[in-house]
Amino acid sequence: MLRSSIFLCLSAFSVALLYLATWPTPTRAQQKQIDMSELERTALAEMAETKTPGAAVVVISGDQVVFAKGFGVKNIETGVPVTPETEFRVGTITTIFTAAALVSLADEGLVKLDEPIGKYVPGLSSKLSQVTAHQLLTHTAGIKEEHAARALYEVDALGRTVRSWTDEYCLSVPGKIYSHSNPGYALAGLLLESVTGEPFTEAMKHRLFDPLGMTRTTFSPAIAMTYPLSQGHVLQQTGEVTVLRPYAQNSLGWPSGSLFSSGSDLARFVVAFLNDGKLGGRQALSGAVVSKLSDTYADIPSVEENQKSGYGWVIYDYRGLHLLTNQGSWAGFTPLIWLVPAHRFGVIILSNRSGGTFLNKTARKALELMLPLEPNRAVPSFRSQMMSDAEMAKYAGTYANESTAEIRLTNGRLFLKEGNLVMPITKIGNLQFAVTIPGTSQTQTFVILTAADGTVEYLHRFGRAMKKLNKTEQ
Repeated sequence: MLRSSIFLCLSAFSVALLYLATWPTPTRAQQKQIDMSELERTALAEMAETKTPGAAVVVISGDQVVFAKGFGVKNIETGVPVTPETEFRVGTITTIFTAAALVSLADEGLVKLDEPIGKYVPGLSSKLSQVTAHQLLTHTAGIKEEHAARALYEVDALGRTVRSWTDEYCLSVPGKIYSHSNPGYALAGLLLESVTGEPFTEAMKHRLFDPLGMTRTTFSPAIAMTYPLSQGHVLQQTGEVTVLRPYAQNSLGWPSGSLFSSGSDLARFVVAFLNDGKLGGRQALSGAVVSKLSDTYADIPSVEENQKSGYGWVIYDYRGLHLLTNQGSWAGFTPLIWLVPAHRFGVIILSNRSGGTFLNKTARKALELMLPLEPNRAVPSFRSQMMSDAEMAKYAGTYANESTAEIRLTNGRLFLKEGNLVMPITKIGNLQFAVTIPGTSQTQTFVILTAADGTVEYLHRFGRAMKKLNKTEQ
């Protein structure tokens, strides 16, 4: 059984600092200037707090890896320590690479990102064929969310499955709204296959991983397991952390979240990204591709201000810094990449427990140690606002995407029901709301999206839009 004392002793499992042989070594002056002991303490404390068995933390400045260290264990059953070379499933970080491959095709004139993908991909449903690569890469194609449950391993399963989708996969009019969609990136992956004439995995290897020297980055579990591989973990209702079995694998999810990589391999991409595509004195990525990947393209509906969507990125400002971020939690893993291109800075954190266990404190500590930050702004407190009976009745109903949620009007109060949870709703702004998880002090927020005439259309939560169903759809 996993106990908290294990996590308090994580430092016993941490391994020595490792630098890639191909990186320029920081000078002694630089090593003295940057004291990373505080970063290490923050990582260990946050891992203990979140019951995360293991993590790899890599910090990049300029064209150098200035910190790379493993903490904790790859597998709580074996106690083998994590190193920067340990393979993790990197989840939604995969979308950055899928986007980079498609943008590189566009840079070479082989595809136009603003044209309907039906021009390049035959056999799609009528509505799906009309979306563009730009919309897919920015999560604005109006495609519903789905986490594939079937175990598909064949190389041709991606195309076979996507071509079986009907127009029912369309949640909204293309270009109308940001809504994170794994199937949208599956479509993008099939577009890459169609244009290159190669299976998705081979196209990614030839266009990105080989030029970047990412020799241990793969979509194949059979290859990943030949390297030091971390197991994914989950938190049970008992409070015990266990290895997730079976290991998640589905070829339909390759373009959106099934990549295996290490902190050391991902650092190669980050260095190239921060240096106009240059790595080790050569052009590993086109500078034009990096520029396109760095832009913002769509607003993300949220209570938080100024969140934008890029190609594979969520982009926002933090304490005077312009951040490109990608992070997610799935299948026993919770990875993140934060970049500050203006300062040629990046931090990579790969961890092996899923379920809301982002090591954001550790990432923020890396920013504090390395970059000039503006003072922390006070977190605004939510003020409860009154709602009329007519307004509450307008919001009440069933909302659906991958799953369903219901806003209920009961005894003059609104409640959000998801699964077995029934959470009281507080209005905190114009079409902005908060709920409190029963039995906790944890607060979550969501927004309501309306048509021009005020009709409620969507509930937007956790980066995903849920469509309000009419009575005939329920």
